[in-house]
Amino acid sequence: MMKKSLITFFITAYFLSAAHAQGKEDKRVEELRQSVKILSPLGRHMPEQKPGDWLDIHYEPGQTFEQFITAVKIPLEPQRKTIYIQPVGDFSPAQLKIEQAVADFLGIFFNLPIKAQSAISFGDIPGLARRKNPLTGQEQILTRYIMEEKIFPALPKDTAAYLAFSATDLWTGEGNNFVFGEASADDPVGIWSMARYGNPDASPEAFQKCLLRALKVATHETGHMFGLMHCIKHPCCMNGYNNLVEEDSHPLAFCPECIAKICLITKTDIKDHCRRVAKFLRDRGFDDEALRYEAYLSHL
Repeated sequence: MMKKSLITFFITAYFLSAAHAQGKEDKRVEELRQSVKILSPLGRHMPEQKPGDWLDIHYEPGQTFEQFITAVKIPLEPQRKTIYIQPVGDFSPAQLKIEQAVADFLGIFFNLPIKAQSAISFGDIPGLARRKNPLTGQEQILTRYIMEEKIFPALPKDTAAYLAFSATDLWTGEGNNFVFGEASADDPVGIWSMARYGNPDASPEAFQKCLLRALKVATHETGHMFGLMHCIKHPCCMNGYNNLVEEDSHPLAFCPECIAKICLITKTDIKDHCRRVAKFLRDRGFDDEALRYEAYLSHL
């Protein structure tokens, strides 16, 4: 009888604990729903697409906050708690500073610890995963080789996102010219390149421009690894883009719905998120980008 009572007790305790956890999750979802409503007036309208822009070429359905809740496992599994950074190839001193700044920003933005890995040597990449761009002659690395052959087989169990980066240009192996970055739709792995972002060693202004572009692509690709699809509703870091002019026209800031997605999946308070991101951007001299987050804070 005692044994049966203990079993009943533990079963009851389990379901009460699960119900409590679900109740907290429902409360967080509702709080973020309200935040989206409050911040929505600050979401700017998407500009008219020009010929060759991402949405001019690609049809995409977008993803609302409600669709994200349904499509993605929320929150992250407890073991998914680390963002890994994987250098690929060689870097100049300024490029290494950009890599460190990007790593710092990702840790702040996604509210997770960052672990840097030893670099993959360019010499360790086989000829089949390298090429000269047929149009420019620029050296390129095959994205799928890095993600599928070098990263995924040894993916740490605590990986929330594993992001490789390179100063060498990239292509996907699908007949395309190049990509700024790519992330897997099924696994938390991705890669980005600063090859087309200018020479950050040239001047302080060139460094800032390269850093802003790098912050955008790294955060964008990591967002995909957390289940975010391209945003089509507002100018947002999760917008798709085909070229550097289009990337420069998009903000580093996430729109109200995409911020809510990040805060939900990472269990982050939205005010704390905006406060920490705004401070980083101010400290780095990106005042225009910081203003977006400060405006969000003033409305919450």
